[in-house]
Amino acid sequence: MDFTAEPSNTRSCLLASYIGHYACCAADTWASELGVLSLSEPRLITTLRRVPPGTNGAVSVLGLATSALGGAFIGVLYYAASLLSGSAQVQVITLGVVTGLFGSVLDSVLGATVQATYFDRTSRKICDESAVDGDVEHVCGVDLLSNEQVNVVSVLVTTAVSGVLATYLFS
Repeated sequence: MDFTAEPSNTRSCLLASYIGHYACCAADTWASELGVLSLSEPRLITTLRRVPPGTNGAVSVLGLATSALGGAFIGVLYYAASLLSGSAQVQVITLGVVTGLFGSVLDSVLGATVQATYFDRTSRKICDESAVDGDVEHVCGVDLLSNEQVNVVSVLVTTAVSGVLATYLFS
């Protein structure tokens, strides 16, 4: 990436945004899939109160660590591919870690605030309120966005932020 002159500056911003997009997706997926394996109870990112595993907006140390690893994985893949073109810069790994963590944390904040989460007391699991007729408790969030919409917003914001962040990281 070269931020010293146009048009390479625009190209570099787009490449950084590309990395940020995939870093956010990988980080969120790794955190969601591996974070639930944490031995410690997750905490709601907005209040830090303990919540059931699987709660939208919940974080754990393991989840955050795997989130960083997911972002790093994307950075390493880009770095390895760029070795072939002779333009490899190790900072892309840092960019992957930072944008992956940023996107995953943003996803958690949005999940805790604008995505409703419910707990079925009978099955003792997180559920969609509309799917259960039994004893359901509201855990967090308002019913504004679905999980897919939260993912789209976090990826779009992270993609935009990545291009700007890279101008500082690579200058």
